[in-house]
Amino acid sequence: MTNGKAEEGTGAPPEGSGAIREGARFNDLTLVRELGRGSQGIVYEAHQESLDRTVAVKILSKEISFAENQSERFRREAEAAGRLSHPNVVAVYGLSESHGHLLINQELVTGGTLDDALEERTKDGHGTTLDDCAWAAGICKALAEGLKHAHDHGVVHRDIKPGNVLLTENGSPKITDFGLAKVEDKLGLSKTGALMGTPHYMSPEQVQAVKDTVGASSDIYSLGALLYRMLTGRVPFSGESLQKVFLDILTRAPQSPRKLQPGVSADLEAVCLKALEKDPEDRYENAQEFADDLDRYLRGEPTRARPVGPIGRTARSLRRLATSTLAAVALLVPTLWVAVDALQLQRMAEQDADVHFWRLGFLALCTFLLTYPLALLGVRLSQGKTLGALPAWALTLAVGGIAGWGVLEQRTTQLHLAARGVLSARIDLEGVGNVRTIDDLQAYIDIWEPRFDADDFQLVARGFLKRKRPVLAEDWALRMEADAPQDPVTHAILLATFHSLGQVGIADQAELSMMTYAEQQKDWKAWQQVGDILRDMKRFASARNAYQEASYRPDVNRDLLNLKLAQVSKDLCQWDEAEEKLGRYIEFKPKDVPANVLGFLLAKQRQDHDAMERHVEVIANNPLAPRDKPVSTRYVLHDETGRQDQNVRDMIAALSDPATDPLVRAWWADTALALGKNAKANRQVELAQERFGQAEGAYQIFLEQDPDSLLGHLGLAFTNIQLAAFLSGADRMDRLDAAILHAARAVELDPSYDEAHLNLGIAKLRRAWEEAGVYDYPLSGYAEQLAAVPVPVVRAYVGHVADALECNGLNSDTLNDTAWVLGQLFALNGNRDDLELGQLYAERAIKLRETDRSGSECAETTVDQRFLGMANDTLAELHEKAGDLAAALKSEQAALQQEPDKSGPYAQYYRSRIEQIQARMDG
Repeated sequence: MTNGKAEEGTGAPPEGSGAIREGARFNDLTLVRELGRGSQGIVYEAHQESLDRTVAVKILSKEISFAENQSERFRREAEAAGRLSHPNVVAVYGLSESHGHLLINQELVTGGTLDDALEERTKDGHGTTLDDCAWAAGICKALAEGLKHAHDHGVVHRDIKPGNVLLTENGSPKITDFGLAKVEDKLGLSKTGALMGTPHYMSPEQVQAVKDTVGASSDIYSLGALLYRMLTGRVPFSGESLQKVFLDILTRAPQSPRKLQPGVSADLEAVCLKALEKDPEDRYENAQEFADDLDRYLRGEPTRARPVGPIGRTARSLRRLATSTLAAVALLVPTLWVAVDALQLQRMAEQDADVHFWRLGFLALCTFLLTYPLALLGVRLSQGKTLGALPAWALTLAVGGIAGWGVLEQRTTQLHLAARGVLSARIDLEGVGNVRTIDDLQAYIDIWEPRFDADDFQLVARGFLKRKRPVLAEDWALRMEADAPQDPVTHAILLATFHSLGQVGIADQAELSMMTYAEQQKDWKAWQQVGDILRDMKRFASARNAYQEASYRPDVNRDLLNLKLAQVSKDLCQWDEAEEKLGRYIEFKPKDVPANVLGFLLAKQRQDHDAMERHVEVIANNPLAPRDKPVSTRYVLHDETGRQDQNVRDMIAALSDPATDPLVRAWWADTALALGKNAKANRQVELAQERFGQAEGAYQIFLEQDPDSLLGHLGLAFTNIQLAAFLSGADRMDRLDAAILHAARAVELDPSYDEAHLNLGIAKLRRAWEEAGVYDYPLSGYAEQLAAVPVPVVRAYVGHVADALECNGLNSDTLNDTAWVLGQLFALNGNRDDLELGQLYAERAIKLRETDRSGSECAETTVDQRFLGMANDTLAELHEKAGDLAAALKSEQAALQQEPDKSGPYAQYYRSRIEQIQARMDG
């Protein structure tokens, strides 16, 4: 190359005089390094000799400038940006030409593009947090202010997107690339029907490409699309083709950012969606209003943009419908139906899967509207002739009927699955037996039983088991066996059911079948479900083994298994492993309720009160979380952090407020009972009476709201039994009579619940003590009190206990106490059947306390050890009454071995018993 001209055929600028490369000089600009390349040329960092400053220079090469409109577009970019002077717009210093190249001399911004920053923040599946919301709002507020400045100076950018936003070193945004800008006092470059912009960020009016409709409001829409991506990690509309994207921009509403990222603020979502309105009149009037609303969000003030409800959404759809073609009608009617239907599905989930039957009529109406275009087409085809239109009308009605039936069937199935999901989530979050009512299970059966499959059988059976109703679970477990006899989950349910009922032989057979069929399974879900059921049974090591088996299967959901393994590691007190597994899961699902419940428990174990508070807030803000869970976790939290006084005041306020949610009221009432029992044990008589009285008032409200409330009758039976202990004479008798009345009603309402039978038996026995004058007999033991009442009364008490154990054979405390009572009954009447039944109860009580803790880092608690000692002592006494002194000695020695305090009064008692039995054996 010579003389500043390219050699023939090369098309390149001459070396040393116009080549675009580092070190080249254009006018007073020396190129330092390349910053990037694009469709309009190359951007270099350059040194401007005349002003001794570093700038960015955008160079339009000769090859590109020959293309149609590129040179004019390059000049337009310089002219448009050159009008502007704002902190959030890249400053343009000048436009020049050198060696045949056009150059824009502009401000150097070195922080990269917003597109790069978004890719970096989301590359590891980052979830939106409050800090992310604040960052996105701050960036878009600054950009909106920059756009307002541009609009005031007659410049519409028309290509707002992350790639056209540069960031300074301190993170401040600046708008760049005004190549597609529209300048008010100049003719635009685009012709009627030409598309201008980047597809995913184009407004509906840009997509339609109608001349003179693209204005400042289009930039507001594009900035709204940019905010949407910053909040959710995705653009508002995406599709397999450009046509699909454009159709969605014109006809569909963007998906709620909060559904994609639950961490997004509701106010910020409303601001974003207002900017993305289809109709420019529904968006912000100007960019400054957009910026002001973002500023309100950042200051913690309510934004002017509010969520659009169903009525407003419908009105806007109808407005668009009124000005659309017949094809648009056919498209918008089903869209409207799907939108409203989705809202109802969400509402149904938040209201615990209540079915709204009026929706069926709404579905029928929508089906009719879907047939309207066909009917109209039939009329047009018949050219107004009534007889000629009859076949079209007949076809319309037939198609509409078939479509209506299909739509109704599909939506009913979706409603069923949604109701199943809500119920399943609630049951998964429950501990065993911490929800006493079964109304939601019965309602689910009543509504959906005709559509039940094996998954429903399992869900209902497991729900009854976790609500301590194995008698009711048995029927569903047997139906599972008939429906899926070789499914390991079926036999896991059978194992749990018959184990709970105390039918050990059948339970052992079910366990053998479960393991046999599980070994043949390739589906990881079966092993995971088996693990869930074993964990419900508190067989934690076996549950962990099942989860590990699931992890070896193909297509396993490792995220879910991490949560399951974290939960069972917590059960086994393997804290480090639980923290590790939970960390892997919660990183991707920070708002998950079960994960935060577990996180709360782990934080409690390590005494991290700040973490406990954070987990409680996440649980409280989730609409599908158990309504009593935030209250219960806050109670523990307040107790741990020394705020119990405030917590008790909150409890009393909740108990006295009839508007308190029933589940919350039940939890607080149970808490008041527990506080009363603790006060009674510590001989704090007045405090115990006060707490029992508060619980009584809460349960009375249950009966005021529903005279057939199981919770109300159960609670009043128990509180009357407790309060009777503080009274005497006629007052005590009145309390016990009331306890018997409420307990009997509870048994009548739900004969499958063990506590109802126990309360009835206890109330009757204590009433008999009062009649015999031994209720508070001084210096006398329980044996003397039993001996003072007629044998039929004691046998009736044992009968109520037997009824309770038939409902739930897992109550080890009741088994041990009743075994001892049966021994006393044998001493009164000499009936060996009583003695043998007592031995059976005592042996089962011991076995139930020996939980499956192999591989656990948990030491047995003092309570567990002491109970095992007491149960072995009971069994020793029964063996002694039966004349089997060797067995009695062995059991008493086991009692001494289990006692944790070897120098305490329990150990001394067991030693004296051993000596007595040994003396009897020796002589």
